[in-house]
Amino acid sequence: MRDRMKIFKSYAQRLEEYTYILSTFSSTCVVSGSVSEICNVWSIYLELHLQPKEWRAIWYILRPNCDDLGINFPQIVEVMVENVDFNSLTASVRILNDDNDCEPLDLSGVITNAPLKDLYVTIDQDNPKMDAHAIAEYIDQLRVFFHHLWYPWDADSDCSIPNWCVDNLENRLQMYFDKLLGKVHYITGKKIKHLMERGEELYENMNKYSIESSTTDEKQLLQHSDAIIVHEECFNELELIKMELSKLEISQLRNIEDARNRRKSTLPRVIIVVGHESIAEVDACLQSSWSFVKEHDGSESRIFAKIKDAFLEYSENDTIILCSQENLLNPREHFDFAVNLIGLPERKIVISDTRSHWCLFECLSNDIRISNLAFEVQYVRSVITIKRGCVYLDRVRLASNGSQLPTAIQVYEDASLLAMNCDFSGFDIAIECFGRTSVKLDKCTFRDNNICLKVSSESRLEIFDCDMIQSKSIPIQLEQLDHAEKRINPLSYLSSVTEMNILRCKFADESRVLEVIQS
Repeated sequence: MRDRMKIFKSYAQRLEEYTYILSTFSSTCVVSGSVSEICNVWSIYLELHLQPKEWRAIWYILRPNCDDLGINFPQIVEVMVENVDFNSLTASVRILNDDNDCEPLDLSGVITNAPLKDLYVTIDQDNPKMDAHAIAEYIDQLRVFFHHLWYPWDADSDCSIPNWCVDNLENRLQMYFDKLLGKVHYITGKKIKHLMERGEELYENMNKYSIESSTTDEKQLLQHSDAIIVHEECFNELELIKMELSKLEISQLRNIEDARNRRKSTLPRVIIVVGHESIAEVDACLQSSWSFVKEHDGSESRIFAKIKDAFLEYSENDTIILCSQENLLNPREHFDFAVNLIGLPERKIVISDTRSHWCLFECLSNDIRISNLAFEVQYVRSVITIKRGCVYLDRVRLASNGSQLPTAIQVYEDASLLAMNCDFSGFDIAIECFGRTSVKLDKCTFRDNNICLKVSSESRLEIFDCDMIQSKSIPIQLEQLDHAEKRINPLSYLSSVTEMNILRCKFADESRVLEVIQS
């Protein structure tokens, strides 16, 4: 798959561009000038500038499009743009290939519609004379605007586009850059993200029930009373979210929120998730959690019913104690800072995914510790993705129960994994390492995985007292730059090519421990 074009611009550049686009094309091309016609402004602007066909792009397929194609979300494919429909801001694309190794999609040659904002123009094009950078710039302008500066409910406003720009453009663009540059406190950023996602969900629900709630006929009102109540509840909650977001868009008020969150995060807290249990079970959970609470004497304690609420609330160095036995979690929770995630040993705590995504947890910080938990997944591509820092696992069970075979843990360059007494079962690859990584495993068991470990020649690997007898294919796969042929090698080969130490481990066949492939 070809590399995509990346666009970097300053706040001043983007402000100038958006001011020009919205002021020029709203005054000359839009009939009413209302903000509800913002899509028409973009349609006319892009039709004047964007090449309508025969350019390559990477398409990050979102969930609705995956559903239309009958494939699991998420997916990445390379496409050729056959034609752009400027009125709908979509493109008719022909799929060239996909980037899915463990689930063949067989989509090559399929022609479908893709939102323009989800396309990323590739650097290399079939036509070398084509200005790919210009195409990428126009698509990038559209994407940043609709992803970060425009809220779906803005279309319901009665104000004009120039007034919308005065009220919102500078503040929202500044908030976008502050988040991009790490100037927004992580708790504030998490709150903004949650408000925007919840607002979009409420707005969709309002539109879903809007027909029923607009009727004045008494019989129809009675017939659709439940839908009308849901519509009104969504409307009221969305109004509160609008007010909260409008405050956070103002940099001075956002700085006050940041200062408050910094004060709150100076002392670690204990967060207890009790679930929807009976009063007696909740009391038993709190009693069992007391030993952990005593370790953080003087710290604030919080109690939540749902794990998603705990993840929204926690901050640096907090300890999250899970008491609820069944915990459903939306994918791609971010661990942006040090945290302890603990399950009560006697209750066999299980975390499960709810839908398909790249990963369940994305770790981006040092000193993330997870213990006494089980992860049972059906939909995600990987359970834990370690992008930065070090993750410690102790007495953690990871299992795949779905039809597709995902990866349990992905460790990216310069990140580390330390796992003790862990169990990996049912994965295509249990642990996959990219580039210079450090992995230490002690007393871990691998069952019914195609590959236990996939590592590169730059990886630093220490494995002690691990059981890999039940591997379906090969225990360890090594990517080596200077080996063109795929072959099976004895265990002694490892020490000659990379910094690996394997002691007292169990393999089904000592002569088939390692497979070396070309990177």
